[in-house]
Amino acid sequence: MANPEVKILRDEVAKIISMNKKLQAAMLEMQSIVDHQKRIIVELSLDNETLKRQLKYYDNPNSPPSHNSFSAQRRKRANRIDDSSHRKPGGRQGHKGVSRDKKADTTERHTPKECKHCGSSSVNVTNTSTEFIDDIPEIPVIKTTCNIIDTVTCSDCGNATTPNAGTKGTSFGPNILTIAGSTYQKKSSLTDIQDTLAMYGGHYAKSTIQNAITALGNTLEETRDEIVADIPNAKYVMMDETPFRTVDRQGYVWSCIGDESVAILVAPTRSAMIPDIHFPYHDKILVCDGYSGYSGFVKKQRCWAHIIRHAEDLAMEGPEEMMLYEKLQKLYHDAKLAPSDQHTHDMLVIRAKSIAKAYLGMGHKFGTTIHNAADDLFTFVMNPGVPPTNNESERALR
Repeated sequence: MANPEVKILRDEVAKIISMNKKLQAAMLEMQSIVDHQKRIIVELSLDNETLKRQLKYYDNPNSPPSHNSFSAQRRKRANRIDDSSHRKPGGRQGHKGVSRDKKADTTERHTPKECKHCGSSSVNVTNTSTEFIDDIPEIPVIKTTCNIIDTVTCSDCGNATTPNAGTKGTSFGPNILTIAGSTYQKKSSLTDIQDTLAMYGGHYAKSTIQNAITALGNTLEETRDEIVADIPNAKYVMMDETPFRTVDRQGYVWSCIGDESVAILVAPTRSAMIPDIHFPYHDKILVCDGYSGYSGFVKKQRCWAHIIRHAEDLAMEGPEEMMLYEKLQKLYHDAKLAPSDQHTHDMLVIRAKSIAKAYLGMGHKFGTTIHNAADDLFTFVMNPGVPPTNNESERALR
C-alpha cells in the first residue's frame, strides 16, 4: 500500500510540472508579442523619420498646399483607377487627349531624290510622317531710330505741348528695357545683361545699362503708386510675408492684395511696422495667417488653410486626432454654407472653441491656436465676399 505522503508529493510535483509548462507556453507567447512589438517599433520609427522629413520640407502649416500632403495622398488613393504599378503607357480609356496648341506657320516637304544605300534615283514615296520643329526664325538686330520731336504751341491758350518719344533717363526702347529689366530681376549681373544685348548686336557700357535700369524703375514706380492707391478702395485686403535673400542680406517679401491690385514689397524685416507704414489699411478686413505682426488690424479673417493643414499633420498621430481633424473639416464646410446672421456666427465660434478644448485635453498646443483664432475664423460668414483662406496672397508671393 502506497504511502499517503508520497502520493501527496507526487500530486504536488505533477501540479508544478503542469504549471511550469503553462508558464513556458506563456513566456513563449509573451516573447512572440515582444518580437512583434519590436518590429512595429522599428517600422514606426522609419515612418516617423519619413514624416519628419515631409513635415520639414513639404507639410508644415506655413507652407503652400503640396501634392505630398496627407489629404492629397488620400485623394490620390481614392481617385486611383488602376492599382497596378505596371500600367500600359498612353491615355486611359475615355480620355480625349490634348492637341498641339501651336499650329505650323509654314510647311516644308522633305523627299529624298536618291537611295542613300545604292545611289539610285529610281525611288518612290512609300511612307509619309509628320514632325513639328519649333525654332526662332532669326535673332533680330537692334534698330536705332532717330526721333525728331516737335513742340507745338496752342494758338488759343498759348500753352506748349511736347510729345514723349521714349523713357526719360535712357535711350533704350521698351523692348530692350524689357530684356534688361527681366534679366536684372533674375539677379543677373550687368555683365550678363551686356552679353545678352550683344546677341542682338548691341554693345553698351555697364553705366548705360545701369542708368536704363534706374530709369525703368522710376517709370514703374509711377505704376506701383497707382496700384497701391487702388488698394484702399477694396472691401478687404489679403496680406502675407515670406523670407527672401538678396545677395548677402536676409530680408522679407510682403504681399498685399486688394480687389484687382497686388502690391509686392521687399523689406529688411518682418516687423509689424511694415504693414503699419506701407499697408496702413486698418479700417479694412484683413485676411491673414496667425502672425502677431497683424495684431494692429481690428477686424481679421484667419486663414482656414493654415488651420486645416496643421490639423491634418496632427491627424497622423492617432484616431482621436483624426476625429478632431474631421470635426474641423465639418465645421469649415458648415461655415461656408452658413447664413450671415450673428447667432449662427456665435454658434460656429462655440464649436471651434469646443474643438480647441479637446485638443488641449490631449496635450496639443494647437488647441491654443484654435482658441485664440476662433473669434476671427468666421468673419467671412458675416461679410459675404471675404475669402476664408489666404491662398491668393501666398500665390502672389510665389
